[in-house]
Amino acid sequence: MSTPPEQSASQSNVQMAAILDELKKINITLQEHSTAIKSLESSKGIMRPLPSPTPHAETHGDARVPRYYKWDFP
Repeated sequence: MSTPPEQSASQSNVQMAAILDELKKINITLQEHSTAIKSLESSKGIMRPLPSPTPHAETHGDARVPRYYKWDFP
């Protein structure tokens, strides 16, 4: 036997309400992440430009200093 249309519509409404609730939670999370990213950008925590190579970086005195060579850049 088939289910009455009223019951099917009711189940569909419950599913749609659950989906809508999940979408609202996702939207809130995205807003929180967006706010956090904006605060990091404004405090220069991320998106900072890479340091430009300096003459002392080409010395071989300290292994912790990154090496930059003229053929690394076009």
